[in-house]
Amino acid sequence: MQELLARGVVKQETVSAIQDPKRLTNGEAYMLIRDGVANYAGKTYE
Repeated sequence: MQELLARGVVKQETVSAIQDPKRLTNGEAYMLIRDGVANYAGKTYE
């Protein structure tokens, strides 16, 4: 997770919102995917 954060793939606010990294909720997984898509494809979902 820290490597993705350092590369700018995920936002700090997304990482901070994850309560238990070993047991992601659907919402937390969506936030990670959303950040990755925004980074690689330049597409932003609200």
